[in-house]
Amino acid sequence: DHTLVDKLVGYYERHTSPEVREFSGDHLAVISLYSRGFERSEIESMLEMNSDQLDKNLSDVFTHLEIDQSDEQGNQVATTISFLNRCVALDS
Repeated sequence: DHTLVDKLVGYYERHTSPEVREFSGDHLAVISLYSRGFERSEIESMLEMNSDQLDKNLSDVFTHLEIDQSDEQGNQVATTISFLNRCVALDS
């Protein structure tokens, strides 16, 4: 659900200070689009990134969220769930 993902990104931005954020603006944009089910080529086009830049951003996101990068099919769902869990943990 794109509304949920957008709310999570906004929540993350409001509840973390820029100095300690794990995710840059590019990372958050990638998380938002990737979690919403967009294909890599669509994300590249929407964010005006080349495939190397997108690969680097996705790799960073997967590393921070501790997602197994070998499961291409499950990564979109895992990204959403892991990012949700990370946002919930901000209040802990």
